[in-house]
Amino acid sequence: MIQLTAELRFWWRDTAPDAVRDWFFDGRRNLPLETRLDTYFDPGNPSLGIKRRGDSDALEIKTLVKDDVGLGSGLAGQLWVKGASSAAIYSESGVDISKRRFLRSLSIDGQEMVEQEHGRAEIRHEVSACTIELTAVHVGEEPALWWSLGLEASSGLEDAPSILSAIVDRTRIADLPLINAVCASYPQWLRRI
Repeated sequence: MIQLTAELRFWWRDTAPDAVRDWFFDGRRNLPLETRLDTYFDPGNPSLGIKRRGDSDALEIKTLVKDDVGLGSGLAGQLWVKGASSAAIYSESGVDISKRRFLRSLSIDGQEMVEQEHGRAEIRHEVSACTIELTAVHVGEEPALWWSLGLEASSGLEDAPSILSAIVDRTRIADLPLINAVCASYPQWLRRI
C-alpha cells in the first residue's frame, strides 16, 4: 500500500524541553506507549528512507516528494510517499534504532480538532488524522539519548498538508521552545549525527 504523509519532526539531544513534554502530555496519563527496535539503512540520499520496523521482514521505503511545505506560524513540513517491499531486495547493513514512543492521534472534524481515544495498541493511521509522537531514541550502541517530537498527517495529496497545518495551528506548536531543536526527518537526522 502506498501512502502520502505530511510530516514535521524536531530533535533534541539528551532531553526534550520541559515545555515540550508538558505540551505533549497535557495532563494525560496512560497514553499509548510503544517500545521497539527498528533498523535504518543509509541509501546515501537524505530524500530516501529505508527501514525495517521491529521484527518485520518487510522494508518500509519512504521518498521525499516536497520539502519546505508551509504550515503557517513560520514552520515548514515535508511531503513523503511511503510503501513497503520485501527485505530480500536490500542487503546493506543498517543501524539499529531503539525507540520508546508515546503516541497521540488527532483528527479534524469540520472546524473541530478531535483527540482519538486509543488503548495500548499502536495508533494506526486513519484517513484525515495526524499522529503525534514523543520518542526517546538510542542509535546503535551510542550512549547518547535523543528525543524527537514528530507529527505525521496522512490523507490524500491535497488533504495531508492542510491537516498537518490545521493541527500545527490548533495545538499552537509554534509557541514551543523549538529554537534549539533540529528540524529533520529520520533520514536527514541520521546523516547529521
